[in-house]
Amino acid sequence: MPKLKMDSSQGETRTPQPGMVVKEWDPKTPYIQVLKQLKSGGADDKALYDEYLKQKIQYGNSPAFYLDCGDFFLKNDSRLLGLRILSNIAELELENAALLRILAYRLLQAGQTDLAVGLFEKILTMRPEEPQSCRDLALALARRAELTARATAEAAARAEGAKEFAGSIAADYSRALDLLAKVVMSDWPRFEEIEVVALMEINDIWAKCRRDCGNAARPAPPLDARLMRLLDLDIRIVLTWDADMTDMDIHVREPSGEEAFYSHNRTTIGGLVSRDFTQGYGPEEYCIRKAMTGTYTIEINYFGSNAARLQGAVTVQAEVITNFGRPNEKRKSITLRLEERKERIHVGQVEF
Repeated sequence: MPKLKMDSSQGETRTPQPGMVVKEWDPKTPYIQVLKQLKSGGADDKALYDEYLKQKIQYGNSPAFYLDCGDFFLKNDSRLLGLRILSNIAELELENAALLRILAYRLLQAGQTDLAVGLFEKILTMRPEEPQSCRDLALALARRAELTARATAEAAARAEGAKEFAGSIAADYSRALDLLAKVVMSDWPRFEEIEVVALMEINDIWAKCRRDCGNAARPAPPLDARLMRLLDLDIRIVLTWDADMTDMDIHVREPSGEEAFYSHNRTTIGGLVSRDFTQGYGPEEYCIRKAMTGTYTIEINYFGSNAARLQGAVTVQAEVITNFGRPNEKRKSITLRLEERKERIHVGQVEF
């Protein structure tokens, strides 16, 4: 655990927050290199967008082109242009759930929760047989509810009207809990033990629901009371990916030097890696309740894929969470693509 430090000016103890350094994804593609050069030369948004349109003539049939360019503009504070470029993905293949899932995650990371929820709803109708469809939508709904509740509390503090949002907050939490309860209580032969991950998440969301919803609006507990217990953690790392029939593995090297991964899933200091999902999507997670002081290094191993790939590389989502299930919870997300089987990529570090 982080050591307590004394703030002499205030006369009180404060707990330092664990640091997170998540590696920025650099696709190193020709079109991004051109945009970077223009940006470094002082080009404005119009000139950059004009260059994007030129590059689109050559690369516009590739979903990766829109993912990379959309990210470039978002990271360079051109939010509207970035979202406009990302929206092209939906037009390439409207009935491709994998592409829509990538777009929905990108929108969620960009703070566009309404758009993300709408896409995850569509994916659920396309792929109801996959528990990940329920889970993705549930987490997006819970995120929207949490952000709305936070904005409502801030508005109330400013003595502005905010009661109108109470119903939508409760409705989003209620639907999220119902979807995750379905994942927990149903049988998923291809994705055994996904219910273990969902159970941890449903307890986290239930705690937030109890915090953010008044007694009158609060939904009923989603599961039997014997399953309802919040497990708070110092570190939780969750890995998901877009490709079916694909094996992706999470590896975490702990400060002791011990490495946690699928075939060594319990470590001396208490680290735990979830079941290895070899057929696609994940989630795979690493978690530790009482972290040892030091650096936790996160890597991903692309073990292999038997899926036909319209979008080329496998798109991976990694979410790093510290103080999971606590009021001071912090999250960072990264999206990246792995091109080659057996590829090992460094994602980032958590420093305690």
